[in-house]
Amino acid sequence: MEQRLNDRLSNYWNRLCKDGRIPAIESFNSGAMADIWQQCAKISVTEAGTRTYYFEFMGESLAKVLGKSMSGERVIANMLTSPKFKLIHHLDSLVAKTQPTTEEGQFVNEKSKVVKYRSIILPFGKDNEHITHFILGVSWREF
Repeated sequence: MEQRLNDRLSNYWNRLCKDGRIPAIESFNSGAMADIWQQCAKISVTEAGTRTYYFEFMGESLAKVLGKSMSGERVIANMLTSPKFKLIHHLDSLVAKTQPTTEEGQFVNEKSKVVKYRSIILPFGKDNEHITHFILGVSWREF
């Protein structure tokens, strides 16, 4: 499986970093990744009491492979334990990281097809400490 999506997103994120600090989400321009943006999701992180995550955006291609669009939805516990959503299992631990994280795995979709994927999760925030958003990019093949 090619790593072009992961490499492009990682390289773009590195260009946005200033003085070794994680970039602010305002500096992210989805237009710079227009050809792969439909394979991505934008996840916001809120810290009001308990940490919660929301899908601000989910590309149509990614929604199709996951079975539905979750744009505007909260990331809930059953998503974090379902094999189909393995790629977002580690959001809590990723909040502490200031570097992109890659992962690969597989799950069986609603059509009983095996979906093998590679993903990258890019942190965005402020003060190099507070993560406010993640950009998730996923490439996959269905077998």
